[in-house]
Amino acid sequence: MESSNFMQSNYTDNYNAIQLSLPLDLGIKINPDDEVVSFLKALEGVNLKKYLKRDERRGRKGYDNVLLLKAVLLARMVSDCDVRNLESLCKHDIRFMYIMQEATPSHMTFERLMKNYLIDDIDHIFFDIVNNICNLMNVDKSIQYIDGTKIEANANKYSFVYKARILNARMKLFSKITDSIIQMNMERGFDFPYHYFYCAQEIGYIVQYLMETMINDDIKMVYGRGKRKTEIQRWYDLFLGYYTKLDEYEFWLFIIGNDRNSCSKIDHDATMCATKIDFYCNTGLS
Repeated sequence: MESSNFMQSNYTDNYNAIQLSLPLDLGIKINPDDEVVSFLKALEGVNLKKYLKRDERRGRKGYDNVLLLKAVLLARMVSDCDVRNLESLCKHDIRFMYIMQEATPSHMTFERLMKNYLIDDIDHIFFDIVNNICNLMNVDKSIQYIDGTKIEANANKYSFVYKARILNARMKLFSKITDSIIQMNMERGFDFPYHYFYCAQEIGYIVQYLMETMINDDIKMVYGRGKRKTEIQRWYDLFLGYYTKLDEYEFWLFIIGNDRNSCSKIDHDATMCATKIDFYCNTGLS
């Protein structure tokens, strides 16, 4: 009697933990409040074809230039407009996959679009987008809307001046000035008053007096390697540095005022605002 052997397939060999799941439509997986939904809504009333040259191909059908342009505009909106990054986004980012209808153009495709098919500067398209948004939101463009918010493009923590740091540094400088005045009075026989607080003008009087003393005594100021300064010139240079720092502190405190705690060195109306703080209490600004 012949025995029958049944060959059962081994289902574990081709098993993959990453399986497809329904729905397969990417538009369903995107949240309704996602930025790409608002982006496509703003583009509905914009004719993008007028910014593109007429595509005349005799060979195989290529990618849709309108979809490519939408992907480029979305990339500029999220501040990532490198063509190689665009190629990667169309392969892995669900937003770009949804716009491109799951097509995966290469970086050369985007390069040809920007060089050969785009008629006008791509930044001019945003004017039409803004006008369409104004129409959708019923914005009256005859009214000028003034916003007092100041945003610096390349802000970092070293381009801002902070009031608390200035006040702490100024108090330390006051202590150094007091010690220097006491020591100079003892060595030179001067009678300059000293106290807990000073202003730049008061230190400027001391600097001016030391300069007049050197002129009257016919003392020449020397600088550079191999030159030995006189004692009074060393005091003059020291208090001149005090005067410069106090004048700088008073300038920034005047700019900041009483209602703010910081200001930008470039734009004095801008105030520092740290939007994120990590585990180590760093602001993320470098």
